[in-house]
Amino acid sequence: MNKTTSRSRKTRSCRCLAACLALAAAGGLTTVFADQTLQLDFENGLDGVGPKGEAIRCVTPGILTLTDQGKNGRAALVANRSLDAFQSLTDGSPPIETGHLKFELGSVLNRNQGSISMWVRPFFNGEYTGVPAGEQCHYYLFDSGQPDPANTQERSGGIRILLIHTRTPEGQVTVLSALLALDTGETVQLEAAVSWDPEAWHQIGLSWDPVKATLFFDKYPVASQPTGSSLEEFQEFFTIGGTWYGTHPLQGLVDEVAISDEPGTPH
Repeated sequence: MNKTTSRSRKTRSCRCLAACLALAAAGGLTTVFADQTLQLDFENGLDGVGPKGEAIRCVTPGILTLTDQGKNGRAALVANRSLDAFQSLTDGSPPIETGHLKFELGSVLNRNQGSISMWVRPFFNGEYTGVPAGEQCHYYLFDSGQPDPANTQERSGGIRILLIHTRTPEGQVTVLSALLALDTGETVQLEAAVSWDPEAWHQIGLSWDPVKATLFFDKYPVASQPTGSSLEEFQEFFTIGGTWYGTHPLQGLVDEVAISDEPGTPH
């Protein structure tokens, strides 16, 4: 091992120790990995935690509903309708009308390399979404796309992760999709059909570097494409559970979100 690598690993270990001590003192997260730039578990609200234990504020207008029915402890309930199906997960009050969690980008995302992971539990049944059988539903999990100056309802660039779900008479079909905009002007698209029972928890992950981008489902790689470049410049915000504009919300639960400046399999 050369001295540069040794110093790098020692610095990373110190970062991890400092983060763990700060979080333990605050009574927050119990596990933080050294390469993580955001950890969000909703146990103490909607704000995330950075690598040094600093708060990363959620700047979404209004307040999302939190529920104790998370993957681990509490989770965020993301919806844009007051639906009966959600009320059994809360104190009976309907969810607030908001379609995403919005955060300032800061140094959370690295355009050269990194990874994103989260646990997700969408309500796919058409009874919940009100979408007719056979029609596609787009559920956005992550969006750092920028507004199109010519049409403010469109987005371009950044990173987008979404589920495309179709309910048919023969069953339900779910496609996990990710789009990454490169600094060459090209866009890499990853897609994979995944098996997902209604109301089941699964982990979604995305990893990227200048060589390739990989999409993960429950820690297993399900799609990969070469990149050959870094990603284009990010905008000032990113969103979880909906698009940049709060449209196409997840209509379900999000828990244990982690963003890292290192590529690889989700923790």
